[in-house]
Amino acid sequence: MRGTRITTAPFDTLAYVKTLRGAGFTEPQAEAQASALATVLKSGTD
Repeated sequence: MRGTRITTAPFDTLAYVKTLRGAGFTEPQAEAQASALATVLKSGTD
């Protein structure tokens, strides 16, 4: 779309990891999820 700029809200990976850890995810699982989600969110702005 011409002239349209997409902005994103900040994504707090540490808070996301802590939330996942609280839900029972292991540290490696939580970190992998946070990394994957951050990549997806970033790719939507390219």
